[in-house]
Amino acid sequence: MKKIQQQVVYFTAAMLALLLAIWFVAPYQRIVAGIFLGICVSLYNVFNLAKKMRVVEENVIATKTAKYRGIGMIHRYLMVALAIFFAVKFSAWFDVRAIVAGLPFCYILIAFLEFLDARRSPTWKERGESTANGKNT
Repeated sequence: MKKIQQQVVYFTAAMLALLLAIWFVAPYQRIVAGIFLGICVSLYNVFNLAKKMRVVEENVIATKTAKYRGIGMIHRYLMVALAIFFAVKFSAWFDVRAIVAGLPFCYILIAFLEFLDARRSPTWKERGESTANGKNT
């Protein structure tokens, strides 16, 4: 597993554990359960997207063409719809607004971790790499 993927799993697991602890203590159990479900769906969707992108990359490398039928957007939408369906069906346990609030968690986490990784890594000028025209500026 790549470094960013491991960090996403660790931070998401820590957040889910924190939410589970809050669920036992706080009086807002519906909201916490909704955020928990939203984050779980977000993690699944991120891993599904990563898997599909890996398949597309391998297909492009193998066939030397950029044609591929899709990366599973409808599947990810259906997972969100399933979570919303559960929230509507079991409204005593889940809050729909909280699920929607938890859905972008892993996407924001990936962007934040990539930003931190880019800040820590040396730039192309510091590594001594040349630009596209071959000149080292």
